Amino acid sequence: MKLRTLLIIGIVLELFIGAAAAAGYFLYYTKTPTYSLNQAKKAFYDGNYEAFERYVDLDTILTDESQELLQLVNPEDKELAASVKNGKAATIAMSDIQYYFEKNSWPSKREITPADELVGMSGLESFSFRSIEYCEKDMEDESDGTTATFAVKIYEPTYGDNYTLIGTMRQQEDGQWKITGLENYGDFILGMKTQHMREFKRYAVKVADILESTENQLASLKAARPNMDKQWVSDATSIMKQSNEKINQLDVPKSGLMLDALLKERKDIFFDMMDAYYESNERRQPRGLQAKLDQLNHKWADNKAKLKAITDSAKAIDI
Repeated sequence: MKLRTLLIIGIVLELFIGAAAAAGYFLYYTKTPTYSLNQAKKAFYDGNYEAFERYVDLDTILTDESQELLQLVNPEDKELAASVKNGKAATIAMSDIQYYFEKNSWPSKREITPADELVGMSGLESFSFRSIEYCEKDMEDESDGTTATFAVKIYEPTYGDNYTLIGTMRQQEDGQWKITGLENYGDFILGMKTQHMREFKRYAVKVADILESTENQLASLKAARPNMDKQWVSDATSIMKQSNEKINQLDVPKSGLMLDALLKERKDIFFDMMDAYYESNERRQPRGLQAKLDQLNHKWADNKAKLKAITDSAKAIDI
């Protein structure tokens, strides 16, 4: 056999062995926790919910870690604490995540509950990945060889810095690995708590000042035009528009979603009242107008009381 032929055979064999080794390594790599962690990250950015669920046990993580949100709940708010304990916050978080994967954006909710606000403060919607710090199988003398620990660096604006989140993984029957828990999420929440409270107080105090100024202007207007005629309606509408413009210029923190929702409700109630008062000055009034006005005034008083309770609680925060 000629030397040239032997060289060609040698090269082919070397390439074959190299390809086989590469294929073997790739098959090995696909069964490592690092591969699964990277695939979870890729699925998140690709918006592939099915793939994301393959590598992340969302039900377990949201159920377990949502309990850490109790650190953000006022101990006197028994109803909100109960909603966290019974899984409502976890359900909201799951729904929000599914919406994100479907729409590539987080949901914008018109009606906000205290549990929605709490989920908003969790960092779920605002964190961003920085890097994978490490991902290693646990020592076999400490486990059965089917668990791993990883660390990812994330950034969250309210936290104001990078944070290394440590999590756990477990190998599945098909050899793939799945994220099953977060070990230090509670510390992360605790680190954000003070800043959440600081942002909430700053926002609520500004809102309270605007509301007080608006109430004083409306009171002066009513004293000047006690009959609440069409001119009163026009002037009151102008006052409220200016008030809303000032409120809209404020940045709403995650801890202020409930307050923001009440302010939007306040605006709607007020302009409905103005329409009704304008109609009350017409010669021919619609049937049931007085009942409508009574209902709107009741809603206005209820909204006003809720706003005062929230802003007063914010002023009492000692930070």
